[in-house]
Amino acid sequence: QPVVLREGINYLAVKIMSAENLPAADASGTSDSFFEVEWDGSTAQTPVVMKNLNPKFERTLYFAIKSQLITEQVLVKKGPVTVTCYDWNATPPKNLLGKCQFNLDKITSSYPVPGARETRGRMFDGTIPLRVPGVQSLASVSIRAWFEPEIRVQIKSSLEQTQQHQGEVPKAALKPLSNKMQARYEQWRASFPTSADPTRTAKFSICEPDEEGVMRFLCTYIWPAPVPPEDFFPFQPVTMSMVARMVRTIAFAKDEDSFNSPGKEVWVNPNHFLDMKRGDADAHSVLLANLFLGMSRDAYVCVGRLKGQTTQHVWVMSREPNGHVLFWETCKGRSVALPNRWKGLFMDEIVFDFLEPKKPKRSSVNGNGDPATTEEPVQTKKSKVVLSETELAAQQKKEAEMIFFDDDESDVKTIQTESKSDARMNRSRSVADDLVKLRQQREAKLKAAQETGESSYAMSFQIPQMPPVVLPYETLELVFNHRNIWANVQQPNPGRISYDLENPELWNPFITDKYPVENLEPFYNVRTTIAPPLHEEKCRTMEDDIRKEIEEAVRVMRQTKGLPTVFHSNLSRAAQRGLLKLEISYATDTDASRREYDAWKGRMISLCQPDSQFEGTPVGFAFTDAKRIRQFVLDHYPYHMETTQNLTFVVAAKVVPYPMTTVMVWVLFAKLLIPEQKLLETKLKKKPKKDSKKKDSKKDGKKDAKKPGAPPAKK
Repeated sequence: QPVVLREGINYLAVKIMSAENLPAADASGTSDSFFEVEWDGSTAQTPVVMKNLNPKFERTLYFAIKSQLITEQVLVKKGPVTVTCYDWNATPPKNLLGKCQFNLDKITSSYPVPGARETRGRMFDGTIPLRVPGVQSLASVSIRAWFEPEIRVQIKSSLEQTQQHQGEVPKAALKPLSNKMQARYEQWRASFPTSADPTRTAKFSICEPDEEGVMRFLCTYIWPAPVPPEDFFPFQPVTMSMVARMVRTIAFAKDEDSFNSPGKEVWVNPNHFLDMKRGDADAHSVLLANLFLGMSRDAYVCVGRLKGQTTQHVWVMSREPNGHVLFWETCKGRSVALPNRWKGLFMDEIVFDFLEPKKPKRSSVNGNGDPATTEEPVQTKKSKVVLSETELAAQQKKEAEMIFFDDDESDVKTIQTESKSDARMNRSRSVADDLVKLRQQREAKLKAAQETGESSYAMSFQIPQMPPVVLPYETLELVFNHRNIWANVQQPNPGRISYDLENPELWNPFITDKYPVENLEPFYNVRTTIAPPLHEEKCRTMEDDIRKEIEEAVRVMRQTKGLPTVFHSNLSRAAQRGLLKLEISYATDTDASRREYDAWKGRMISLCQPDSQFEGTPVGFAFTDAKRIRQFVLDHYPYHMETTQNLTFVVAAKVVPYPMTTVMVWVLFAKLLIPEQKLLETKLKKKPKKDSKKKDSKKDGKKDAKKPGAPPAKK
């Protein structure tokens, strides 16, 4: 419908003419594009042009100038015009195709365009590149912009120039801290004890650059964010494990690939992360911490270093009321429990005897015959552990399995007939009995204190030394949330320290009563809604496309070698049901779900013929590109390249939708080897049935010939 302009009001008119060389966002190799234009707090958008990489819009969008007195200063304060191109989806969210900005001085420094029907006044008529951080693209948009009616105001091009070119760092990033905060930062750093470990390279940085290159205080990245509604999730109830699984479904991408910044650390705000639907560990961690805080959990972002690495790594920590600490590896979507690592909500004081083992004293006699007290070093198995090469390799493998930087999940146990079901150990539940014992000890001590009149608040008790927890992290330098930043002034090993952040002797806070920080609100607008999951029909279509892509590739490759190709449809249907159980076990992280998956593996093997060999490994993906999935599966599990004649293949795919229109894709490509003797017996069993039918038909023919009145047979 045509826009009716009101008299007496000045407007900024932006006409989206056309776009060229848009990236393909759909599987068909095209995009369903539209533009959103934002200026002075208002947003307007064009209609959607379907299946076109060079769409034409010819649509004018009007923005009322909210000021009676229009001056150069007024227009400059309103900022630039932001033009964003999206790919439309039937279900939100929209996919970002490109973005650009232009300042109003583009209009005031232009001349009237001859033959333009829109206005006779000054008009900006040009083409602007559309950019996506880290993506090389030739996309551009043709725009016309003018004031309606004409405004005789001249804006100097040197003022408020906010359009940033690729690789250009804004001047605001050059001075991240005020003089007061800089002085506090230097004092904060000076209070740290000198580490005796020469390999420890603590950064203790309190600012990190965002996607635009602006240095931001770490606390301003964090703010409680609402969790999607329960009916958006594929399984109920919604737990922390399921929220972590949802964040894990967002694709992983390194900063050097996303922003063309090799060797430079780039943090992004959650809104940009959700628009791009890809990011590195810090982007995943910031979003997960915000969601945990939205669930009223005690969550923090951790900054440290992986074992054998020199660059920083970021993950999430949550402190549980029972005194446990959970480390959440966001790129994996799993957690590791550190039992009894902080005071918790059930205890008054804790003595961590596993942090600094005391050395027992023994009496001896010196040269003068007088008793002397000396310290005897503790000789325990735990302090003198020497791992064999096999044990060391097994521990390193377990550490490596906890971290991965790819969009595929290929660490699932292989399903095969010659191996028993392997159930994964749930570490977070393994200390439940120990916690009960600790509570019983505390109740007994409190009761004894009441009988003797001793104050219960002065009571403390020893926590038994817990077995070491396998962690992939070598150091932990900082933890932070939306309230403060704490520096670890203990030893750097995160598995051997306390997490009582309230103790300044263990964790040095940056913000104190003496050194407050005024504004800790986020520098971005926190989204209150998250897009719903994909529709079930679209997920079923994706499953069929992935399965057909793999089956067709297997069939073609085996035909070139003259080998037969047979797919087992019954096992494929059973495998698809099992892949759903596998995702449930990952998302819920319960013993019951893992037992159900193990039981399915047993039923899957029981469906195979006796003496046959079944082998296959489920693989998970955070993307839906059928060709990319097919290439990964066939490269890593080349069962189709075997020249055995008696092979049957099983191909199954399961797409599980999550909020934010992300999905987890599970694929199983397996082989079923049937012994030749069984194949021969099967063929022999089928042949008599066909012969018996022929004999029966011959007998019936003879009977019909003997019937009275039947014509004589021809000789």
